[in-house]
Amino acid sequence: MSAPDFSLRPMTEADRDALVAVYDDWDVIRMTSSFPLRFDRAFAEQMVARYAAFDGLADIGWVTDVDGAVAGTLSLHRQAPGVFEIAYALGRAWWGRGLATQVAHRGLTYAGEKLRARRIVAGVYHDNPGSMRVLKKLGFRATGEVTDQPNQVRAKPEPVRQFAIDLHTEDAA
Repeated sequence: MSAPDFSLRPMTEADRDALVAVYDDWDVIRMTSSFPLRFDRAFAEQMVARYAAFDGLADIGWVTDVDGAVAGTLSLHRQAPGVFEIAYALGRAWWGRGLATQVAHRGLTYAGEKLRARRIVAGVYHDNPGSMRVLKKLGFRATGEVTDQPNQVRAKPEPVRQFAIDLHTEDAA
């Protein structure tokens, strides 16, 4: 099955309810490090406000839109000059279709071309082989670093494997 056509667009306040519908799912949020146990309207409002305030230096995020429906999100988080962390999440209805790979690829392209990133990093919980496959398809390599990382959903901190890809861009920021 090929990935559906999609677009990335800025999050707006009108996306709040759709984000809640997509992410108020334990199997989705347990794979994230920052989503709360209940992805509710208040958290969706915080998320929209966070990404609306993008200043070119910190965090930037988009809605993944498929045929006018919110399927998930993509974000880039500045870690250091020229280094960004990529984060993506899709609602359960979109799993297994190749969409995550395409969305993350578009994020890499944006980071390299618009943000002049030279390195992209990602952390994946040990029990998320699907996301590890996405990263490997895109050329990420495991760094060998594993950290125990808490989230608001898991009962205790659990191992997160670190991945990285070096982009070959000139004059990286």
